[in-house]
Amino acid sequence: MVGRQCAALSAASRERVTPLIEVPEIGFDFETWSDRKTLEEHIKAFGKRMADKWGRPCLVDLIHMPAREVMADGAHPVTRVFDELRTRKCSATPVTGLVRDQKYQRAIGGVISADNPGVCIRVTLAEAAKPDVKGRLDALMGALNVRPNECAVVLDLAAPNFEPVDGFTKLVQALLSSLPYQNSWQAITIMGTSFPETMAEVGSSPASLPRWEWLLYKTLAAKLAKQGARIPTFGDYGINHKDVPQMDMRLVKPSATIRFWLPLILPPLFAASGRRFAVPKPFVI
Repeated sequence: MVGRQCAALSAASRERVTPLIEVPEIGFDFETWSDRKTLEEHIKAFGKRMADKWGRPCLVDLIHMPAREVMADGAHPVTRVFDELRTRKCSATPVTGLVRDQKYQRAIGGVISADNPGVCIRVTLAEAAKPDVKGRLDALMGALNVRPNECAVVLDLAAPNFEPVDGFTKLVQALLSSLPYQNSWQAITIMGTSFPETMAEVGSSPASLPRWEWLLYKTLAAKLAKQGARIPTFGDYGINHKDVPQMDMRLVKPSATIRFWLPLILPPLFAASGRRFAVPKPFVI
């Protein structure tokens, strides 16, 4: 989301959104059969773009960087990116997960020690469903020397089958309740997407597609509100699928698409909640 999307948001929208920004894949050049850029070239402009296009608190995830690859001087990419963000006075919280490699986790720990920004932990559906999720969260927090109130947790649904919504909502609610320290986390967010992986799934155009992740969230929030339970904030993948396919564009016939959101009225339940999240709209392709 670093770029035009961030820069285009109104001041009011910026106040309500804390973006989770992923440093994108390096990309592959099928003609030369090599990476399009070196790691150095790929991330050197990231800090400047962050400062120019956003310049507000955000979450930064380097999940797409090649495992075990380091910079020319031996620094970890996480360290290099957050050194640059620090220089540019960008308030960024590092993002990690339960299965990142040890070098990645050590680099995250170094950022926390230097900046004390807290940490965001992305937990997948499969990880949340495991009986040892508390132990794994405790082990990670111990390694990073942080407490639950210094951590934001994102339950990342990725791109599941949301239907039937009522049944899937019950599953998500059960997994959410299985996470420990419910009232101690700095923040809890539910994130997912129903955007199609390819435009071939859409068929004729123009087409309007339901935002299943938003329908799920509204159903979940209503159930939690009735129970007096903590309501998580909402996140999505914008107008993207969670995966970016690596394709040889010389062999693919591209089709131009315009993707946008229709206006949507904020329901009273969420307008009064005071929580910070972006309100999604139905896809139009």
